[in-house]
Amino acid sequence: MLASFFLSTLIPAVASPGQVPKNHQSLTVIRGALGAIPGKGPFLNSGGKQILLSGQSAYILKTLEDKRLLNQELQLTGTFAPDGSLSVQKLYAVRGGKLYRIQYYCEVCNITYVQPGHCYCCGRETKLQEVPVQTGAH
Repeated sequence: MLASFFLSTLIPAVASPGQVPKNHQSLTVIRGALGAIPGKGPFLNSGGKQILLSGQSAYILKTLEDKRLLNQELQLTGTFAPDGSLSVQKLYAVRGGKLYRIQYYCEVCNITYVQPGHCYCCGRETKLQEVPVQTGAH
């Protein structure tokens, strides 16, 4: 059952338009600079347009709301909602044309997290890290 779940989430990314089931939306990959609108949340400035963002998961939304990432170029993968907003499923930082995975790290406890915040062990603020993505791993 788990394998069929993962396969069904990949269908929109690999199938041609005629093969995508109607209940699936196709994935979009887009790059731009991260911004924030007070009261509305994060957006991606891409091609002169401000695309409002939501996270498919809570940790993705918390990462998109991290002020340390403001104005940074990101590559986002997600699906567009009818209102034109993008529900983000994957995100990467982009530097020099290369992709970096975003993670958060506690140097004291040597623990890595997927979202910003405080370490569950010692309570200190976690440090933003960008880890190079291996070719073919994204």
